[in-house]
Amino acid sequence: MPTAAKSNLRSTIVCCICLATGLQTAAPQNNKALKFEAWNPLCKLTADLDNVNKQAHANLQADITKLAEATRRKLRAQIFLAKHGGNASSDIYAPLMAFVAEKAAQQLAQLPKASTTALAAVQHSAHLQGHLAEFLTLFGSAAVSNGNDHGCLEKSSNARTQAIAGIEQLSQCALKPTDVTAAAQPISTLTPVAYTNLPAATTDAGNLIAVSTSLTCGLTQGADANSGSGGIIANGQNLKSAIPIAAGAFKIGDGALTGINLNAATGLQATAPVYSAVLEKIKTELQPRTASNDYSESATKSSASVKKAFAATYEGTDKPGQNTQGLINTHYNKGNEFETHFWNQILDEKVKKQTPDGSTDGVQLKEIDSIVDLELTLIYYNHLNNVKLREQAKDLQEAKKNVKIVTKTQAEICAGLKEKVPCNENPNCKYNEEKKEDPKCELSEKGKQAAEKTEGKDAKTTNATASNSFVINKAPLLLAVLLF
Repeated sequence: MPTAAKSNLRSTIVCCICLATGLQTAAPQNNKALKFEAWNPLCKLTADLDNVNKQAHANLQADITKLAEATRRKLRAQIFLAKHGGNASSDIYAPLMAFVAEKAAQQLAQLPKASTTALAAVQHSAHLQGHLAEFLTLFGSAAVSNGNDHGCLEKSSNARTQAIAGIEQLSQCALKPTDVTAAAQPISTLTPVAYTNLPAATTDAGNLIAVSTSLTCGLTQGADANSGSGGIIANGQNLKSAIPIAAGAFKIGDGALTGINLNAATGLQATAPVYSAVLEKIKTELQPRTASNDYSESATKSSASVKKAFAATYEGTDKPGQNTQGLINTHYNKGNEFETHFWNQILDEKVKKQTPDGSTDGVQLKEIDSIVDLELTLIYYNHLNNVKLREQAKDLQEAKKNVKIVTKTQAEICAGLKEKVPCNENPNCKYNEEKKEDPKCELSEKGKQAAEKTEGKDAKTTNATASNSFVINKAPLLLAVLLF
């Protein structure tokens, strides 16, 4: 090809600034490699986007862990209460069970949204990461084999006359996804509101174009608006519109390379829609979430479930005028010892652990992590309580059979009072000292009126409660159940 023709094929690259209102174009320059400060921040962004995927995975795992933790706490509290059922001192633990049940319900309700948010973050960050990886792979691979002074990416700020000689020199960039289960590293190029430390708009054309005149790059060369010549991409044709690269971070136009201000907190919807959409989807996943629920004293006292359960457990506290919250504050006022006094009592409780394969006695509740084992252990203690209740009900029926209530008339009641003092103390009786034979304790006028009114003229009564007396033909020891 004639020298003149080669000269005509050379296109210039001009750095332009993408402001919030549009792009600025500088005078054409020779096509050169992208400056290190222009492309390296995007390399860092690929690594950060890879860490967004890892953080989203970690956050989702934290949400699942909190749900599992709340479920375990609820089951442990239920087992504790089932084992100590009927013991009045265990009533104070019942509201705690309501509290952990509330936590479990909250975590379960939040999990679908958390899953959707995490998946959306991974999807969008991977989308942008793919764009950038493709851009860096293309520009990093565009290097000649007979030297290191030709290529499309300036090697470093300390090697201004050298170019990246291949993608093996881009190991610091996340050109492919890594293990999502690995720990996420600190993120430095974006926040929940904006990208940071990325190429910014400026009037200095040197922000995009390498200084060295030998670092030529046909990939950044559009058609020259004056001569109509072009580089590898334009291939000598005038471009209909600028070619976006790196998801729109740069655009190759006629005789110009332009860049946008990715650091702008606003305006990215118009100038860089891919970057804007990604930021919107990943912002909630940028901050690590704790994998533990708040079971502190203050959280317990302020729980609506605790208040309701407390009122139900302690009779009368839910009535008008009762200061339920004040009673809660009094009963749970342990300060720094709250965890030790209440939760540790539950966690340290030794139970007969049940598993699908058998049982083990003397195991502390905190040592049982399997939700299946906890469920089986709860079923075991509930079964023991059911058996106990059935036995008590049976004993109660037997006791009723052996109890005979004897009814007496008021006259018979008076006749049973042999002494003068107890006779006269009963308003329905009077002691007749003149009477020679027993019984001397007879019905008083009041007693006669009461007897006629309540018992009939025949003085027979059908009300055993008036006598407050009964005879037990057989008194089995199991009658104690009646007093339980």
